[in-house]
Amino acid sequence: MKKLIFLFSWVLLGSFSANAQIQQAFFMDNTPVSRTYNIAMKPAWGFYIGLPVSDINFGVNTTGANFGDLFFKENGDYTSIFDDNISDARKQQFLNDISNDVQMGTDIRFTPFSLGFGNGKNTFGLSFSQRLDVQMNMPKELFEIILFGTDEVAGGTDLSGTALSINTFSEIAFTYRRQITESLAIAIRPKLLSGTGYIQFTGNQLVMTPEPDPRLSVNITGESAGAMKLLIEDGKYKEVEFDSEGLGSNLGFGIDLAASYERGKLRLGAGINDIGFIKWSKNAQEFTGNGEIEVDPEGDDGFEGSLEESLNMTSTPSEFKTSLNAVPFLTARYHLTGKISTGALLYGNKIGDKFKPFFTLGANFQPTRWLESSVTYTMREKSFSNLGVALSARLGVIQLYLASDNLLSVISQENANYFNARFGLNFVMGQGRTLRQKHGSDLL
Repeated sequence: MKKLIFLFSWVLLGSFSANAQIQQAFFMDNTPVSRTYNIAMKPAWGFYIGLPVSDINFGVNTTGANFGDLFFKENGDYTSIFDDNISDARKQQFLNDISNDVQMGTDIRFTPFSLGFGNGKNTFGLSFSQRLDVQMNMPKELFEIILFGTDEVAGGTDLSGTALSINTFSEIAFTYRRQITESLAIAIRPKLLSGTGYIQFTGNQLVMTPEPDPRLSVNITGESAGAMKLLIEDGKYKEVEFDSEGLGSNLGFGIDLAASYERGKLRLGAGINDIGFIKWSKNAQEFTGNGEIEVDPEGDDGFEGSLEESLNMTSTPSEFKTSLNAVPFLTARYHLTGKISTGALLYGNKIGDKFKPFFTLGANFQPTRWLESSVTYTMREKSFSNLGVALSARLGVIQLYLASDNLLSVISQENANYFNARFGLNFVMGQGRTLRQKHGSDLL
């Protein structure tokens, strides 16, 4: 079963990819990425251009298991819970610690170009991004079979609910912010979406029967479209190939909405990001798979024969729509002095089929107009020790920034269940109304 275990390990690593947005960015007043959440916030610059490596946002996000549950040091070397040398007691402890469903969600964003400009009542922005969204669900029973084999299965184990979806698309966004009154501002960001590729499958029935004649009964349904073309020949799965002809024909629309209210040293905000959909038409199809295959626990791939040959596959051309993962939020900032501010961010995100709330407290320090730092503390499900930091430096018109929401994942990976980082480079002109200028500190 070594190849089967390797497959699941690879999928896990591939799915531990990214969190939708970095909370730390909200507290970086002088960088354009501070408008990641609330586009209605007043810019601290008059004009900026995101340079070719302008904004790369990646990370790790999972619920139901920590990194240390899966990957850890044993006798000085890194290993995984799937290693043959791991004791049964440690494997059982792993199963006791994880939840009934391990869910993973990713949203990787690469923004090679962005710009913003404006003053007074009107501010405009334009950006281009490539995005990758992965969602996965694995029931605890699946880990049990991987770790202990089919001889531990009692009377048949239902693995239905196992699911995987991969969605990659490009986004062109236009931002408009309007200062309605001295205190109130609203903003809108319509987005043109172009689907690159999509594939999704759900295990409606995945039943493992026990020894002495272990079998896996399979019934799956799914969809694929765009450049991710699932090929079926003579009723059998062949492969998923990249088809460049599937690019550019799968269009969609998205929108971000936000408002900001400022009174004295207090600034409040609310909104929702990523309302939208993509309509998949090129290479769009629905597929089903049914079959039964003998399990060989001692075999290299875990099966007696080929899984592909055992599944009877059918497909039907069919257009369909997918929705973006909408993120509602509330924000608050309070300026203690011209150099220091504090704040809070409450937002929600869908991971797997569940909606998860997250809460972040943060502080920002600007000793000079060319240097800025912030620190945050985030509370997440089963994770309450997430300390993040960020640093932004401006050298003339060039601005560099680096941020992460969870230093613990670097210092103590075994206790972390997510990691992210964001870094970039901007060409910035104009100071705008910075925190220091607004609240009376002399600029250094």
